[in-house]
Amino acid sequence: MNVSQEKILISILNWNSFVNTSKCIESILGQNYLNYEILVLDNFSLDGSLEQLKQKFPQLIYHQFNTNIGYAGGHHFAATYANEHDFNALWVINNDLEVSPDALDALMDAFHRNGLGLFGSLVLESDNEDQINFAGGWELSKNGGLDYATPYNQFIGKSWNLYCADITERKVSDVNGCSIFIPVDLIQKFGFMEDIFFLYKEETDFCFSLMEKGVPSYIVPTSIVIHQSGGSFVNEKLRLLKTYYSERNLILFMKRHPKYFVPYRNPLKKYRPLWDSLISLLMLILKAKTQSHEFYKNLGILHAMIGIKGKYFSPERHL
Repeated sequence: MNVSQEKILISILNWNSFVNTSKCIESILGQNYLNYEILVLDNFSLDGSLEQLKQKFPQLIYHQFNTNIGYAGGHHFAATYANEHDFNALWVINNDLEVSPDALDALMDAFHRNGLGLFGSLVLESDNEDQINFAGGWELSKNGGLDYATPYNQFIGKSWNLYCADITERKVSDVNGCSIFIPVDLIQKFGFMEDIFFLYKEETDFCFSLMEKGVPSYIVPTSIVIHQSGGSFVNEKLRLLKTYYSERNLILFMKRHPKYFVPYRNPLKKYRPLWDSLISLLMLILKAKTQSHEFYKNLGILHAMIGIKGKYFSPERHL
């Protein structure tokens, strides 16, 4: 099949954010590659943004969930849709992105040169488009493990103009889920992301699970996207949920992939034992500090240690 004939499904999750999602769609419509369709998935928005998007972009495909089912849960619908409607690949992107005109072309080119795998964009900061937000997870060692001598996401905060020559297309431990290109053949063979996290670490877990099966992840620096980090966390209550899910899911993720963290190093050792976290929570309750980041962090640690997964807090209740 000619590359230009390959059909790509672009999946965007909207949650109460007409402005961000609208900007994202407008940037996608400026892509050089034209054979794509955009699927907007609405994660139970309560602000009328879905209706606004339908009015502004009537040519797109829409689907609304009757509850917020999270990142992986939402995009799982897109994976099934892409498979059932004969798309060749799925491009999952965050609604708080603006993508460069050749971002999709670059991902497709990398796929055709490297074969089956996951392909992620280089991410720059929206408030400083020369500053790198993400350029690949851990580097890989010669034996296929993680190169702990090099920091995770080693180029974060550095100047793209200064370091662009050093950032090459290469295999890495994981790519950022804000822009990830997934061939449908891969989904058919290996499945899709787990929905046990609800928010954060789903794509990292997906990359690691596939790496354990011999399927690599590639960072593609010629595919550039601009990311407004934390765009959905518009108030302090939502930022508390971010603390909870970030902390909990990091531990759940490491527990799911002990091969890469034990015995070479064990990041779990930095966390307090279960009873220490429980005592800390009780102390914070007694001090009436249940709406603090420290409380939500300790609660996340406790829940990870006892195996609580999935959606625990509903973001819509914290608007």
